[in-house]
Amino acid sequence: MEIVNFAQKRSVKTSYTVWQWFSQQAIAHDVLPITQLKAETLVAAQSDVKQLCQLVQTEQWVKVDEPEEEREEEADGKILSEILKHDIYGQLLEHPYVVRKIEDLVRRRWLTFATSGGINFSSFMAQP
Repeated sequence: MEIVNFAQKRSVKTSYTVWQWFSQQAIAHDVLPITQLKAETLVAAQSDVKQLCQLVQTEQWVKVDEPEEEREEEADGKILSEILKHDIYGQLLEHPYVVRKIEDLVRRRWLTFATSGGINFSSFMAQP
């Protein structure tokens, strides 16, 4: 027996295919409070552009282990984070590029909450 590839740690998004195996009580007890807290944080931040920009900078909104088609979005998220970090006086908060990218990140975050509860976990895969 040979080892084809060593295990790599990857961040995995959950989906309905994972949650279908848990009872509604378990989901209500373990998943919904975390999702609700994250959603309330996002709702509170959406009322103020500066708070939303701080949330984008402090949370890791763009993951490294995304599929190839989302690599461009990862680069956009990193560029946006750099722009916001260096915009000390908040002059670029209303720039069309910044507004569009923040709206896109927020939209994707709500989609993640809807499809996976905003919960990620580490996964390992090895091929013998």
